[in-house]
Amino acid sequence: MNAHVPLTVGQKTRLALDCVPLVGYLLLAMAYYFAIRPRIEVPLVPFYLLTTIVIIVRGPAALARLRDLLLGVALIQEDRLESFGRSGHRRQSSWGLFATQGRLWMTAGVLLPGRKGHRHRITYSPASRIAWRLEPLD
Repeated sequence: MNAHVPLTVGQKTRLALDCVPLVGYLLLAMAYYFAIRPRIEVPLVPFYLLTTIVIIVRGPAALARLRDLLLGVALIQEDRLESFGRSGHRRQSSWGLFATQGRLWMTAGVLLPGRKGHRHRITYSPASRIAWRLEPLD
């Protein structure tokens, strides 16, 4: 079963907010480069190095979320939940490992009805790999 549903306002908001750190840093970097740097004699190597690191670290995730935001839909697919866990700072981020889809990220509330070894209907964003809803089928 391959279907899709429109993203909700909350889902669109989360995808957009996840892009804010990169966009905010780039805006500050541009302000520094064009407004502050000409007045102060500062070496540019640290600036370029930091900007490159931020783009490498935050860029792929922000681009994935932007792609899902522009797509405007979440996909629905049935798959078997093989394992799950929590990761991240203070264990706020959960993940589920599915037979076909691989690893999808989700909140603990989304993962709550998940049952290891059982089939589920998953509503997810394909580029950012975020599961929005998880429904057990058996």
